[in-house]
Amino acid sequence: MGQRIQTRRDLSGWVARPRLGLAVVFAALSCLAAVPGAEGGLAAAKAVAHASTDGTCSSRQSQVARQRCQIRAARRHRGGERFAQGNVSPASQVSASATNAAPSATPVVPGSPPGEAVSEAVSVGGSSCTATSFAAGFGSFSSRSQPSGCWRPYASSSPFNTPVGPSAEATPGSAQQVARLLSGGAISHFVAGDTAKDFGTAVYYPSQTDPTYTIHCTEAWGRCDLEGQQIHLPEGATPSGVWPIGNGDSDSHLTVVDQASGWEYDLWNVRSIESGRIVVKWGGKTRIDGEGLDSDAVAARFGSLGGIIRPQELQSGVIDHALALTIPCTAGFVAPATKGGLECGEAGMSSANSLPMGAHLQLQLSSAQIQAMNVPTWKKAILQALSTYGAYVEDTTGDASQWGLKWESAASQTSVGGSDGFVALAKSLDMQPEDYNGNGQSEYWFDIASGVDWSQLRVIS
Repeated sequence: MGQRIQTRRDLSGWVARPRLGLAVVFAALSCLAAVPGAEGGLAAAKAVAHASTDGTCSSRQSQVARQRCQIRAARRHRGGERFAQGNVSPASQVSASATNAAPSATPVVPGSPPGEAVSEAVSVGGSSCTATSFAAGFGSFSSRSQPSGCWRPYASSSPFNTPVGPSAEATPGSAQQVARLLSGGAISHFVAGDTAKDFGTAVYYPSQTDPTYTIHCTEAWGRCDLEGQQIHLPEGATPSGVWPIGNGDSDSHLTVVDQASGWEYDLWNVRSIESGRIVVKWGGKTRIDGEGLDSDAVAARFGSLGGIIRPQELQSGVIDHALALTIPCTAGFVAPATKGGLECGEAGMSSANSLPMGAHLQLQLSSAQIQAMNVPTWKKAILQALSTYGAYVEDTTGDASQWGLKWESAASQTSVGGSDGFVALAKSLDMQPEDYNGNGQSEYWFDIASGVDWSQLRVIS
């Protein structure tokens, strides 16, 4: 299941540069008090779904608590998903006052709930959040009331929620594998506000009163776990990318989280949604209270929520989980991936020093180094997540110049009458939209690559 992102070919006509202005400020998120055993199962999730307390997030976690969190689990795994971005930098820079601004009050992403149950305290990215279980608010989410920036799916034992242990070491050949990855070009930027270049995953939390659809898979790959399964979907919901299907560039990802059963349904290449039927090429499902594995909408067979970056997280300045990487090609696979992707030889690329599907990479920068960088707060959140949790290789692009992170699709909000959370964030940062792609749509570019020494990535498993 190859992934598609923006490439240099898409940008032959751009000239203008985005302009960034005033200091970046981020909303302080409310978080609720700890719920013992909140990750024990769906029953616990429902029990705390509507819990309330007046506890608030601290501005900075203590060193002792941070160390306790990081030591919590020594075992390391892998995970990931797809993304929507481009490799050519629009050369945008944030002013010094904006890049190091302290969190304060800015517009909150539409739909963020006011509070959530928590498990243990974590400080990530220099801003504040309290680590939550999947149960935080679960059962109360909807198209208009989506999870807050502090929420994360899956159990604490999931590879996506397991910090890199203090004894982690680079694997043999790590330096050569990272050099191979970087040789194709910089990590891709994220593009917001351009439907045609939206290669993320649309995510929905329907109610039991939303329309019911029966899933039909069309690929002749054997047994599709979703064949004949019934799901609810909000009126008007669409997959990522152009809809109805346009130029075929998008993989049309769509994920439905059933809050009554606790199942996450991951659909790949949605072809039609009509007359009570959803036609897809393939898909799978995983438990929201489980490990986030053994689904089948991405090559590694991770859950589609695994490693996804949401607008609420960038608003909060905290990403409290591992991220997901899509890279040009792979060589075999390692756990927790249970399947490979496009092999480098099949893609016409050399197999020398190529990464396996499921590889776990970490950015070897300390929190102090990240906080001292002259980059925006939202980028620090991404870098801190890559340092604390790392990123897992989950799929392939088939193009040596295309690699990057996975993002939630704007369709998650816009198709059901909401606002694009990433665009709202861009506007709060005083970004100016431009038609960089020359396709008649104005976009906001989040520059991931600049200001970071990406050679500090290392492979740890």
